[in-house]
Amino acid sequence: MTPSAFGDVNKAYKIWYDLMGDEYIELMGHYIGTTVDEAVKIRDEHIDRVNFYRLLHGVPGVKMHEELNELAQMLANYIVLTNLYEHGPTKTVFSENLCLIKYPNEAGRNAADLYYDEFFILDEFGNTFNFHGTESEMLKDAESGFRGHALHMI
Repeated sequence: MTPSAFGDVNKAYKIWYDLMGDEYIELMGHYIGTTVDEAVKIRDEHIDRVNFYRLLHGVPGVKMHEELNELAQMLANYIVLTNLYEHGPTKTVFSENLCLIKYPNEAGRNAADLYYDEFFILDEFGNTFNFHGTESEMLKDAESGFRGHALHMI
């Protein structure tokens, strides 16, 4: 595994190892708190819904990335095991969108909908996100952190 456009996967694994020692391996390849089928269904729902929104904006769809999936599952397992609902130790290597949905029925779709809805929340000036703004205007909005989940989707 090497650095990619997504970040340095080796660096991410080292961060997990530094945090947990050999126990980090227990976070890999497991689905703690759910079944494999349910986890895959939620993941696929989420990807389909994110790609629906990306299509609305003329942006190519996201594709499956096994190493990123594994790291995301490690974080999900860590959250379940520690009961700490917060961004993980690799947040500086990869961006992370976290969403807590109590029931698995359409959880992947619902999470994507919640993220996308951030575009339509009013900012401090009473404006929604300006999809037709200049690059600097959109960058300013992105840097405010106000619409971070939504902006990570498109």
